[in-house]
Amino acid sequence: RLGPCRTGRRTDRGRPDAASPGHLPGPGIVNPVDEPVEAAPAGAAPRRRDALRNADLCGDPAPSEPPGRARAELAAHPGDGVGRIELQRRPVPLPEPGHVLVRLRACGICGSDVHYYAEGRIGDAVVEYPFLLGHEPSGEVAALGDGVHGLEVGDRVALEPALPCGQCDTCRAGHPNCCPSVRFLGTPPVNGTFEEYHVYAAQQCVKIPDNVTFEAAATLEPMAVGVHAVNNARMAMGARVAIFGSGP
Repeated sequence: RLGPCRTGRRTDRGRPDAASPGHLPGPGIVNPVDEPVEAAPAGAAPRRRDALRNADLCGDPAPSEPPGRARAELAAHPGDGVGRIELQRRPVPLPEPGHVLVRLRACGICGSDVHYYAEGRIGDAVVEYPFLLGHEPSGEVAALGDGVHGLEVGDRVALEPALPCGQCDTCRAGHPNCCPSVRFLGTPPVNGTFEEYHVYAAQQCVKIPDNVTFEAAATLEPMAVGVHAVNNARMAMGARVAIFGSGP
C-alpha cells in the first residue's frame, strides 16, 4: 500500500534525498490515496487510464529523511527498463530565471506513455533508462524564478508539454506547434511529469479557473489536439461527413 505524501519545502540544497524506491512489476501506477496498489501482469493493459495523482505516489519519509519529491520513473536495471517502474524520492528543485516550480496535482496517462512503458520506444524515439514519463499535467505554482511575470504562487495551471525553440522561421511565423526542433515532455530525451514537483518554463504554463478541476485540466492537451483537427477540417453544423475507423 502506498499512502499520501506530505512533502514540505526542502531547505538543505546541498544534500540529496535518500532514495526510497518502491518497485511495481506492472502498469498499476495509478493509485488514489488509501487504495491498494494493483500491478497488472507484464504486457497487460493498465487497469485505469484516468488522471494520475502524483501526490499519492509515495509513503511518508522517514524522520531522518529531508523532504523531497516522489517520482515514478522507468527503472534502470541490467538490460533495460521495459515494464518496470520505480518510485523514488528526489530533492525538490529550485526554478531558474524565467521558470516556475509547479506542484503537480494530476497527470493523464497517454497511449505514448503505455508504449514507452511496455516497449521502450515509439519509432526512432528510444528510451534510455532511467526515464520519467508523463506529459498531460496540471498543478499549482509553488515557487517563482527570477523574471517571471503574470504568475503568482498558488496559481492553478495546466502545462503545455511542447517546448518549441522560439527562434526558427516556423516559430517566428506564429506556428510554434510546428517547430522542427520542438522538444516534448515525457518524450526521449526530455523527462516528463510523473512526479510531485516539476520546474517548467513560465510561458508554457496556462492559468485555469477555480471551477475547472485538476483532473479536467490534465485533459486539455489531448482535447486541444481534437479541437485543432476539427478546426482544420472546417466542419459546420449540418455538414455531411464520412467516418474512417472507430476513432480514439
